[in-house]
Amino acid sequence: MNFTYFTQLNFYHVLQRFFADLNIPVNYLTDTEAPAAAPDILTSTYNSNNPAFQKIQGVYLRGGAKER
Repeated sequence: MNFTYFTQLNFYHVLQRFFADLNIPVNYLTDTEAPAAAPDILTSTYNSNNPAFQKIQGVYLRGGAKER
């Protein structure tokens, strides 16, 4: 498997190609390439005083498990 596209594409397109190459079906939750802000996603748990949360630069939504 060739992984050179990790250095050639942006993160959004890398994930799409990576999962496609592995034949893993993904439900894409959004078509945007821009990351969401952590406080917008982690509404009930985000703590701006926590150093770990301060390191989050963006959240990329790429899908979830399909219900059977």
